Amino acid sequence: MIYAFLTTLFFSVSAISGSRLSRRINPLRANFLRLSVAFVFLAFYSHLFGQGFGGPALFFFLLSGVIGFGFGDIGLYLAYPLLGARLTILIVQCLAAPIGMITEWLWLGTRMTGLQMGAMLIILIGVALAVAPSKTEAIKVKFVFRGSVLALFGALGQGWGAVITRKANQVAESAGVMIDGITAAYQRLSAGLAIALIYLIIHKWKKSGEEKTPTPSIFSGHILILVLIAGLSGPALGVSCYQAALKQYPTGIVLAIAALTPLVVMPLAYFIDGERPSARSVVGGFIAVGGAVFLAFCN
Repeated sequence: MIYAFLTTLFFSVSAISGSRLSRRINPLRANFLRLSVAFVFLAFYSHLFGQGFGGPALFFFLLSGVIGFGFGDIGLYLAYPLLGARLTILIVQCLAAPIGMITEWLWLGTRMTGLQMGAMLIILIGVALAVAPSKTEAIKVKFVFRGSVLALFGALGQGWGAVITRKANQVAESAGVMIDGITAAYQRLSAGLAIALIYLIIHKWKKSGEEKTPTPSIFSGHILILVLIAGLSGPALGVSCYQAALKQYPTGIVLAIAALTPLVVMPLAYFIDGERPSARSVVGGFIAVGGAVFLAFCN
């Protein structure tokens, strides 16, 4: 369970640094740069100490990366400007866990206990209460059908990507091969980075006829530092812990713990950016954390 909680912590640091980075450079470029930093870090370890691109589960890890890192993250980033960050996170985080749980049950036959599902429900209710937009914020949200569909794609990518990772772990274990979390993250990220690069090229091609605005250099200001922090904390260390957690626990449990990420972001944002959370967010946070503690005792 410690790996699932570490995943939440690393993802929260990545969210703060990634948010700052996206305000300084194009979000798609920011996403590609952070994935590239993680790729170099993971490749160095995997080819020296891990399995690199080897192992019997390579196909499933690559497929998981295409669906999770690739199409799932694309849906997430495209939904942000249409729904706003809070509503997008609400849809993705609260749908990914049940999608993953149901898919794993139908495909792999993994069943969660009643207590585990109850704890997961408490976590998701707390998260929903904490991150749901207020009436004032809801007026600013450009809620459209397209944005909802894109957010759903983000949830499907996150849920299905996790289940395929669980399948990859089963394949590796059946073959008597142990794939460590960092190697699994590297194999997944390789496919996801390729999808991100293709989408970035298509985006630049579509914008080629428009008037270009000056692009800041990554060496200006604190951009390079933000790129390194966002890349190492999220897709490198965070996803490595995420992969390790999925080797031990069902998808629904891991995704429910990962759903705590926006709650961990709140105190970090308060100390770093001075963003004070609302009373409702604090109450929701306590409910979600209580559900996480309950879930930990259920295992």
